Amino acid sequence: MFRCPISARFHALILLFLICFSLSCRAENCTPLQIKSPDHPRELEMIIDEARRKKVRISLLGGGYSQGNQTCANNVIQINIREMNQLISLDIEKNLITVQSGMTWKRLQEHLTPFGLGVAAMQSYSDFSIGGSLGVNAHGQDLHWNPVSSTVESVKVLLTDGRHLHASRTENHDLFRAVIGTYGLVGIITEITLRVVPNHTLLKRPELVKTQDYEKLFFNEYKNNKRLALHSARLSINPLFLFRNVIVVNYYDTGELAPPPLELLPPNLPPAEKINLMKTSWLARFARTTMEFFLYEKSARMSRNQAMGESVVSLKNTVPGTRDILQEYFVPPEQLQPFLNALRNWSKKHQDFELVNATLRWVNADKDSLLPYAPEDRFAIVLFMNLPDTSEAEKAMTKATRELIDLTLSMGGRYYLPYALYASRDQLNRAYPEFEQLLKAKQLWDTGDLLTSKLYQAYAPQRKAHIRNPKAAL
Repeated sequence: MFRCPISARFHALILLFLICFSLSCRAENCTPLQIKSPDHPRELEMIIDEARRKKVRISLLGGGYSQGNQTCANNVIQINIREMNQLISLDIEKNLITVQSGMTWKRLQEHLTPFGLGVAAMQSYSDFSIGGSLGVNAHGQDLHWNPVSSTVESVKVLLTDGRHLHASRTENHDLFRAVIGTYGLVGIITEITLRVVPNHTLLKRPELVKTQDYEKLFFNEYKNNKRLALHSARLSINPLFLFRNVIVVNYYDTGELAPPPLELLPPNLPPAEKINLMKTSWLARFARTTMEFFLYEKSARMSRNQAMGESVVSLKNTVPGTRDILQEYFVPPEQLQPFLNALRNWSKKHQDFELVNATLRWVNADKDSLLPYAPEDRFAIVLFMNLPDTSEAEKAMTKATRELIDLTLSMGGRYYLPYALYASRDQLNRAYPEFEQLLKAKQLWDTGDLLTSKLYQAYAPQRKAHIRNPKAAL
């Protein structure tokens, strides 16, 4: 059943407003010609066919949480895939589920929980679309199923020439690699088959350790612990003891299926909305680690789906005249402490923004994506910053970010692409020498060069424009 175009456009505009509101993004950054929200692959085909005939480019919108307009461009048809969110099949014996790519992780969890099943790998928040997560090849807290692509059995892809192809590690493998972690620039993932796991009860155990001891502790006690299901570590942002301590949060698998949700207490999670205090209060940053460890980060029992079910809405920026910036860097294990030492100096040097949060994650080597951010095992350092929403602050952030990217590259690491486009073209090519392979794959599969975004426009040599005036074609 197709939805009325007016209703679809209205729904998409409301969704886009909410996304921008939650991330403090600026609407003038991207002005698509139209936003369309197909709820069926056939309707999506018709949109692609119309764009191909009229020679208008396309961008793809999932959750819309990427901060550098990786999901948008000016004068394009933006396709919001969130209406394509149906469950296709569930194989309980094989622990496989097939869903449309616009389904959110939260909705997937709702489908899985009654069957005693849970998500194997996803990012920290459940609001994102599964297709979007695969487009950026997200990673999360699971030490064994990581990144998200490791749980993907196969995908169904709609190419811009109208073909539907199945792709996996054994079928159309080149296409499989080309659509994972490449930001919707090669083809449109319409269905995904994922491997899922039992929804066991987990025991949450927080620890406060010295950062200098963390790496040894990780490899001796955490990494190869089969009972350890989820793991993350939050660095202290205390201005006087920056990065000196870290709160390690481990979730241990009991091996027991979780009881029905109504029989479980709500998970005891730190109040994430308090993060806005860090943006304006030196005292809040000074006391955060102490307050969280002794007051908020308590031991608890919860299901796997509960532990992986937080909402990004709690991170909404409430400080007027500011915007939030998220960045992530991946460094070899032996470079973790040198990187943190240099990062401490970098943070003290640049006073144009406030460091609000810094976390450590472990990422297994990515062997699926054409653009791997972790070609070998890596530690990930995630930075959450707040800065004034001014052109001067934006220039300062660009300069500071390029310094940090150069530092990461000098240590054999890479930076993550879903965020603001601060990197120079040279830095992108040094971080991702495979980018040229992506361009070749795009020419092979997206023969009309229909799929685009500001990420693509910023870093790829542009082919000849389809039409001079795209507005006239609609």
